[in-house]
Amino acid sequence: MTPVARTGAGPATQATARAAACAQWERDLTSLQAATAIWRATDDPEALHDLRVAIRRLRNLLRLFGEVLAVDTEERIAELGWLGGELAPTRDLDIQVAEVQNEQRRKHRWPPAAFDEVLARLTDERAAAHDRALATLQSDRCRALLDSLRWGLESVQNTQSPAEEGMVAVAPDVIGRCWRSVEKAGKVVLESKANRRSDPAYHRLRIRNKRLRDGLEFVAPSLDGQLEPISDVVLALHDTLGRHQDAAVAAEHYCAMLAAGASPEAEFVLRDLVRRSRNRTGDERLRARALYERALRLPWRRVVREPAPESVPEPPPPPAVEPPPILEPEEPQTGLPVEPIAAAAAQAPVGAEPEPVVEAAEATPPVPEIRRGAMDVYLVRHGDTFDRDLVAWPNDSDRPLTPKGERRWRRAARGFGNVVPEVTAILSSPLVRAWRTAEILADTNKGPVPEQCEALAPESNPTEVLDLLRERPAGATVVLVGHEPHLHTLLSYLLTGDAAKAKTAFEKGAVAYVSFDDEPTAGGGELHWLLSPKALRCLRPRGRGKH
Repeated sequence: MTPVARTGAGPATQATARAAACAQWERDLTSLQAATAIWRATDDPEALHDLRVAIRRLRNLLRLFGEVLAVDTEERIAELGWLGGELAPTRDLDIQVAEVQNEQRRKHRWPPAAFDEVLARLTDERAAAHDRALATLQSDRCRALLDSLRWGLESVQNTQSPAEEGMVAVAPDVIGRCWRSVEKAGKVVLESKANRRSDPAYHRLRIRNKRLRDGLEFVAPSLDGQLEPISDVVLALHDTLGRHQDAAVAAEHYCAMLAAGASPEAEFVLRDLVRRSRNRTGDERLRARALYERALRLPWRRVVREPAPESVPEPPPPPAVEPPPILEPEEPQTGLPVEPIAAAAAQAPVGAEPEPVVEAAEATPPVPEIRRGAMDVYLVRHGDTFDRDLVAWPNDSDRPLTPKGERRWRRAARGFGNVVPEVTAILSSPLVRAWRTAEILADTNKGPVPEQCEALAPESNPTEVLDLLRERPAGATVVLVGHEPHLHTLLSYLLTGDAAKAKTAFEKGAVAYVSFDDEPTAGGGELHWLLSPKALRCLRPRGRGKH
């Protein structure tokens, strides 16, 4: 994407705000009409994207410069919102069709028949959405909207407004309103947990950041490059939140396709797509939070104008209060005469504080320091399994451990129990191979009954696991049984705060030990060891045999 301050992208530096807004209105309206004609003729997904961008920019222009333009904008803004909403399903399906095609070309992991079934369903839905969008563009309501935009622009161009302000004078107010709106939405994002329940908060931040981005583009030519450091971060946040929204919409749609029914092979593909989409939303959440926190540190005060504080009347002066009467000092209740106390005070050096008199009955022992929030976490990859086989296990989540894998893991579990004598909780992915690994671990060491945990399923997001750990009591020892590549990204996230920073090799049956000195946080863990299954088997107590 292009940077905000583009040559020829906006009005001249000395233009009035009204003239600049009119010029922008004309450019965006022309873009809307051109993109509409291209998409209707070619069905090009990029033309549809350009059409929706032109609609969004027109809405934001009317929102931000409605008072400057001195024209009725409310109805036009609402109708542009309707038009953008009618085109959204087609654009979403364009993205999903391209995603499925790219995944199949890149991975070659899906059975051809299953891939064809999923792609055919998406293509049929996209064709139906295209027909609805085309009917919308040909409707009387859409033609009336375009006529209204043209008439409104001509009306503003033909009307003279006295005492017009320059864009340089108006820009700080425009950017300030946009940024305060982004701050409000960003605060909700930072206060929420980084999981799927917070997706609506990220969507609100996305909408408001779009308005800020467009506002910066509208005023940038008048500010001589002052906005470039700010616009780069805003643009990066815009792109990240856009990818997050695309992935969230795709995951929801794939779930709806699963609910509608599919063959076992196509169900496998759809579940894989759901997991991949949810994993992407998690990654983009983390990136968006980091970019927003970076945006908070930008020099906004240089380019925005804060709202004038409301005038508050000064409070009336307090009524005069007579000084209290001077009373004779009472005899102290310590049982000592007044004279020795006064004499001791007189002998004290000037400026020294008098030593307090403490009665023995009131002395209390010091409160011992209590360590709160400490937690030990053990990451366990499931044992050896059968190879993937869609005939034997159409649903890959049912693929089990091999008999040899069970025997080897049972010996490794004895070594684990010799090193970790007590466990508070065992959380496991619901997939059969991980669940059986957790059962063997609990049975071998007389540990707690395993608990199913969807957050440990393959390609889940590590932030969801962190939220579950925070719900555990202080001092807990928690075992997490899962899969690759989720476990090494989870380990990296716990140690560094970045799921992709630390690279580790988790072979089947391996265990990693991470501790937290306080409440579990991203980047707050300390790695003590990562043991292979062979090392664990060597640690098992002797004299129990090989079984």
